[in-house]
Amino acid sequence: MNSAAPPTLLYIDDDAALARLVERGLKRQGYAVEHCDNGEAGVARIRQGGIDVVALDQYMPGLDGLETLELIQAIPGAPPVVFVTASQDSKIAVTALKAGAADYLVKDTQGERKELGQVPIDDISAVIAHAHGLSYTNNLLVALAERGIPFVLCAANHNVVGMLMPLDGNYEQSRRIDAQIAAALPTKKRLWASIVRSKLEQQAAALEAIGASPIPLSALVRKVRSGDPSNIEAQGARRYWTLLFGPQFRRDQNAGGKNALLNYGYTVLRATMARSLVAAGLHPGVGLYHSNAGNPMRLVDDLMEPFRPMVDLKVWALGQEGQDQVTPETKRVLVRGLYDDMQTAAGATPISVCAQRLAVSLAQVLLGERETLELPLPGIPLALAASLRSMPTQSAAGQRSPAIPRKTRRRFSGCSGG
Repeated sequence: MNSAAPPTLLYIDDDAALARLVERGLKRQGYAVEHCDNGEAGVARIRQGGIDVVALDQYMPGLDGLETLELIQAIPGAPPVVFVTASQDSKIAVTALKAGAADYLVKDTQGERKELGQVPIDDISAVIAHAHGLSYTNNLLVALAERGIPFVLCAANHNVVGMLMPLDGNYEQSRRIDAQIAAALPTKKRLWASIVRSKLEQQAAALEAIGASPIPLSALVRKVRSGDPSNIEAQGARRYWTLLFGPQFRRDQNAGGKNALLNYGYTVLRATMARSLVAAGLHPGVGLYHSNAGNPMRLVDDLMEPFRPMVDLKVWALGQEGQDQVTPETKRVLVRGLYDDMQTAAGATPISVCAQRLAVSLAQVLLGERETLELPLPGIPLALAASLRSMPTQSAAGQRSPAIPRKTRRRFSGCSGG
């Protein structure tokens, strides 16, 4: 190591909050610390030189730790690598040592804890666990289940891999689940078509809100037929992403940046919809359209579709402010979006309540008590519209363009229910 300057440590981990803690701690020990949030960026930085030691995490989007280690080992004169692992990952640590890691470090999940705050459990809509090395008690899980609060488990890049839900959510649960199972195919197709139309309408509203043309999406609405046999939804998605984020954007659940933010926002929305369905006495796994045998949340994924554009627009707005990574602040922004008011036939209603009403209306349709779903009206939340009024848009080439047109702003900020 260079004795004339502090040794430089490169920390490769997608957890930005943990990276800041590592940087503060190691700087006190005399290290200069640099951070890369994915393996590809870390390898590129090492190739530039000037790195004395590397701390490498295992679970990251894109290349994982072992794959990154292999690329580092192939660099001539590569610095030593310390593999960072959770206590339950001993096999991975051994594999890393065999692959050339100089040592491994276990994240301390049992050390001295500091209470950061308290939240009444009845005020919680969902618990999303996505940081490595978390621990929680059985009493907590039982208390969450008793209140119908989903406990969501996330893997790499904030993708959902599991969800703990209560068995008993509604006094009519068995009757309503029987109705789900017995639902006729024409009824499912009709309901799915109405969901697709609503999603396309909301996507068009999101595009118009940022000053882009909504016509490519709104023109597809009338083409949706029962069951969407032509997959108009997918056709809309191909047009939508390009118009929203630029021609270079590709939706990829394993990518970072905006894709990771979308993953997290959808995870929050998914948990909210799951809780709403259980509270309505419906089974989240008995879907209308989604039919993947490995997906236990098929109905959740069906019903959350019209609300996805609200998450997309939040991610777009964060990007305009230069925030395109998952951080504690961007997570708070996405969670708070659930309390934005959308327009419904009954007036302005928070997104979380819209999800509840949609779930209840589905149960009523399946029981023959009503004909249509209670879907939100086209248009973005009023609070979000207000925040976009003076926000400049950004072209695909990265140039800042004028603020959103006044005509567009007036349409969305002046919405009323009915």
